[in-house]
Amino acid sequence: MAASPDCLADDSNWEEVRFINSYSVFMGYLSMAIKGLGFLVLTWTTVVLLGGFVSMLDNKDFWCLTFITLVQTAGIFDVNLNEKLGYMKNAFSGFIMAIFWGVVGEEPSWETIFAFLCRSLLACILMLVQVVVLAMILGPLAIIYVLGIFMSGVISLCRLVEHDYGGNSDGETSNLAPAMNTLYYLALLQGVLFCYRFMLGRVGKRLSWVAATGEEVQAVLYNYLHETRSGCEKDPAFAKGRNLTTYAVDKISSNSPVDCISGVKILYAAISVVDSTCNPRKITGQRMLMEHLFLCASSSRCALQKLLETLGSRYDTERRHQAATIVDRIALFINLEQFPCGIQHISSLIGTFKQYNSPAGELGKDYQKLLLQGLSILQNLATDENNCRVMSDTRDLVSKIMAPVTSDLLDHTGDDHGTWYKVVSESMELMNQLTLAQGETGTKLRREISNCAGAIGTLWRIISCKRCKEWLQGRAIWILTRLYIDNIGISRSSDSELLEKENSCGGEDFVRMLVNIFTHHNEYSSFVRECAGEALSKICFLGRISDATIIIQTRDDVVDKQQQQKY
Repeated sequence: MAASPDCLADDSNWEEVRFINSYSVFMGYLSMAIKGLGFLVLTWTTVVLLGGFVSMLDNKDFWCLTFITLVQTAGIFDVNLNEKLGYMKNAFSGFIMAIFWGVVGEEPSWETIFAFLCRSLLACILMLVQVVVLAMILGPLAIIYVLGIFMSGVISLCRLVEHDYGGNSDGETSNLAPAMNTLYYLALLQGVLFCYRFMLGRVGKRLSWVAATGEEVQAVLYNYLHETRSGCEKDPAFAKGRNLTTYAVDKISSNSPVDCISGVKILYAAISVVDSTCNPRKITGQRMLMEHLFLCASSSRCALQKLLETLGSRYDTERRHQAATIVDRIALFINLEQFPCGIQHISSLIGTFKQYNSPAGELGKDYQKLLLQGLSILQNLATDENNCRVMSDTRDLVSKIMAPVTSDLLDHTGDDHGTWYKVVSESMELMNQLTLAQGETGTKLRREISNCAGAIGTLWRIISCKRCKEWLQGRAIWILTRLYIDNIGISRSSDSELLEKENSCGGEDFVRMLVNIFTHHNEYSSFVRECAGEALSKICFLGRISDATIIIQTRDDVVDKQQQQKY
């Protein structure tokens, strides 16, 4: 079962929560303070001063208060004034292009080239004139729009220093000076907080450097920081329950293909961040959260379906690698019956083996990486009997799984067996899991593996190879043993012999080989001999007289040879 919300791990120690979320919440409260001071200043200027003392203000204070009032009117409704200027570049480009093509019109033909040049010159003159006019009008407004709160603070500081706004101790103007002091102090405090927030905003990007190593991960964290900070400036509770994992899954669940791809990239970065800590609790906690979001949440089916689709060959290699890394984390709990096309997307990672065997260099390494990830995902899926049934019913999937073994990619002349050793070992591990399947599904899978002469021949060669690692030899022994035992059950009802060595040697040779391995102390490791002994005990447990006879005869032959060598 996937993790339930009640048993999800605490994410308070995750890097993005410790640094980015805490920073964003603080920035949110700081923005609320600036906005709150803006309401106070606006109320004070409009109700108290302009309403009660407007006729008593001198010219200088009147215009100072008017400027502060206008600035506050814009500022209290949007603390992030400078963010809106980010769209001005696109707006200005659109304005220039509209003028140019509006005057020039369509592209010219050779007959109207002179008219086109004249219209182009006119368009350039018009653009220059309008740019100058707009710069004179909108330039100061933009400066006030962005730095208005700061300018209000500077004006307030100057007026507090000058302190020449009058007010007698008697009469109607006795409260003018205290009212003006209160106003200017509030505006000054708001300006100080605005500058403080501005400086903190500039250093916020460094938080992504603290929480990650790698430019791509840093870029993801910076975008997460930007969105989280923007949300917290509207509502500080926005960061509650938010981390890179939830942020990424929300994007994967969206209807936008661009957001879905971005979500895969972000979630891969989140996995990289947690893995870099080498903290088992964090890694386990993130996996539990991913299982809940993809398998238990209300939008989980949609999110997981889109994630599986990202494994398809229509996406680039890097994106498929990132998606495969995510799927591999939760594959143990995926039920393929709920996603009819899911196995097709997963099997595309292992593809037709020629696709992976032909490329060289970096491209070949990328294909190998995808192939290994595909085999790892299938191994996790194969732990569930229902998934095994889906895999057995999927056309050509078992042959794709066995392709690295069937092709005999191991280099038996070198100690490392070449660059494909890891792929072959993972393929054999998956074959070993499939031979363990129960019921009709297991029988079908073992029969399909037995019918592949190329794979059987490679397994025999691995057992006899002196350079192969003992783990690989042990896996080969157990795969062949299960196929042999299954073949015995089939042959009892028919005369077919499916387990053959390169289509020429029957099951008797396999039993003799196991006896030779078990009795030759110097030629095989203790682990391989132990595997052979356990395999022989299982075969003997079936009670076939022919097997027992072969074991006894082979053992006697070995003993005779050892005695002859001794004397």
